[in-house]
Amino acid sequence: MQYPTTKHWIAALPLLIVLLSACSGTTTAPAPPQGAPTGTDGTVLLLTKTVQAMQQVKTAHVAATSQGTLQTNGITLPALPQHQAIPYTLKLNSDISIPSQQEQGQLQLILTPSAQQPITLQVTEVVSGQKLYVTVPGNQPAPQWLVVDLARIFSQQQVTAGTMHALNLLMLAAQHVAVTDHGITQTQEGAVHHLTVTLTEQELVKIAATTTEPKLGQLLSRVQLQTPLQLDLFIHEDTSRLQQVILKGKATIALDPAPSLGQQGGAVVRTVQVDTTTTIQFRNYNQPLQITIPTSSSAQQ
Repeated sequence: MQYPTTKHWIAALPLLIVLLSACSGTTTAPAPPQGAPTGTDGTVLLLTKTVQAMQQVKTAHVAATSQGTLQTNGITLPALPQHQAIPYTLKLNSDISIPSQQEQGQLQLILTPSAQQPITLQVTEVVSGQKLYVTVPGNQPAPQWLVVDLARIFSQQQVTAGTMHALNLLMLAAQHVAVTDHGITQTQEGAVHHLTVTLTEQELVKIAATTTEPKLGQLLSRVQLQTPLQLDLFIHEDTSRLQQVILKGKATIALDPAPSLGQQGGAVVRTVQVDTTTTIQFRNYNQPLQITIPTSSSAQQ
């Protein structure tokens, strides 16, 4: 790349993109587990219908905005100190094709470290399978794409589990935690049903221990909630599809299944602590998409 600092920052983006993908995943979820839910039968039925409707989604446009703080441990990011909560804002516009496991979009990330000038990064990104392609807009005459192999940064389990289990977790939460039903409200796009799911650390541990899916249990065991996680769901009344999701909470996520050896020989667990308010909007379901994967001649590892 022509700009080494930008290249280093681009190489740090997979974590953010995978986390956002986990929020917007719409792959197949199994039938909800049996048992007496703490929510009402109506809310569980509504969530079940939503899962079934989202299983039929082939393509969608996702617009996400997020703000809060990021703090890393065991991860080196350019020009940023570890063990310091760094304010961030993030915007993402993305088109997703689920059958082909492809996605393309534009991302803007602004980090504001203490006593430093804000760091702004704007990139165009494409995901195809386990390959992430990123480039800086306006790089002429031809874009120079950096290729990131997600499987080299995360284990195969982590790469696939993020999008595979998002709806599964939603259904498990409906069986174990209270769901607040705010009823139906009218929007410009029609009537939507508003539900709030609030998950505590104790309930998260219980879900991780009781799930019958080993991969999901292992994934949840790496998450520690510092504050209850609040998930507001806005579900279209006619189609049962998600229209909007608002996520609020503070959590520490371990990126490794076990501690790795640091440079000094001690055990180091790579973690990211996120204090976030994230809004994800879903539009243009099942509309035709054309996602262009960069050619090998325009991409570099």
